[in-house]
Amino acid sequence: MSFSKAFTAFFLTFKDVGKNTIKQPNQCSPYQNINPQATDLCLSSILSDSAFPCIEAYFQCLQEKGLSLPNKISKAKVQVFLASRQKVGLSLGVAAKAKLWLFDDNAFDQVKTFLQMIKIPEHQLDATDIT
Repeated sequence: MSFSKAFTAFFLTFKDVGKNTIKQPNQCSPYQNINPQATDLCLSSILSDSAFPCIEAYFQCLQEKGLSLPNKISKAKVQVFLASRQKVGLSLGVAAKAKLWLFDDNAFDQVKTFLQMIKIPEHQLDATDIT
């Protein structure tokens, strides 16, 4: 099972929760003491992308101009990153399906462990409705 498919299924599984966050982890979850946002994980995975210094410079420029930064800075940085791609306006899940996130990055290690623990059925990994 590829991690990309598993991550896509992960988003499908939790998309109806309303937020990309694990609020009440159970005892098998690796997230017992943290509240990870999917946007934070994805952002961590693209720190080495050539666009990342530009993203940082953009938010630095906003601060230097005295403009307020968004409340959810990670989400804003992810949106700027997605805007730097050839196809603009992708959601987090669609970007996952388009392989824009670097799933081999160690930012996803805990998610990989979690997915292995819950063993998502193979038929869910073939789902294509990511929005």
